Amino acid sequence: RECMGVNDRAQLAEAVKVLQERIIRRHQLAGVTFIDPQNTCVGCGVSIGRDTVVYPGNVLEGETRIGENCTIYPGSRIKNSVVGNGATIESSVVCGSVVGDGANVGPFAHLRPGTDVGESCRIGNFVEVKKSRIGRASKVSHLTYVGDGIIGEGCNIGCGVVFVNYDGSQKHTTVVED
Repeated sequence: RECMGVNDRAQLAEAVKVLQERIIRRHQLAGVTFIDPQNTCVGCGVSIGRDTVVYPGNVLEGETRIGENCTIYPGSRIKNSVVGNGATIESSVVCGSVVGDGANVGPFAHLRPGTDVGESCRIGNFVEVKKSRIGRASKVSHLTYVGDGIIGEGCNIGCGVVFVNYDGSQKHTTVVED
């Protein structure tokens, strides 16, 4: 296994499997639970905190940092993001974003680059957030698009809200205060 050759796609898959086993084992020895390690993909630059549970079907890649006591439910992709302690991600895409302590994301949410979800927030079903800051304890519950926005603390953005942030030539910031 130390000096296996990679001359075709089958051998490449075998080498990737060996590396994945090593990466996941390192996390397991540090106190991370993987429900089904063979069906989870973790990149070498990913850090995961103690007592976090990672379900199968997840892809954790890039320079991702996941805190302690988190739950990453099946079907999520997290890339180059920070997930705070006690957060939950459910069947969602999180790229280039920050998810605060105790926040809940998903199912089927998409956090695009530049998104900062505050502590104890709720980003619900079929929500897309791009380059926005969501204040502590705010909720963006379902079927909503927030782009280039600043949402204060304790806000509730209801179903079907769309931040219309583009006028055809420029992007504009929408602000919702506490």
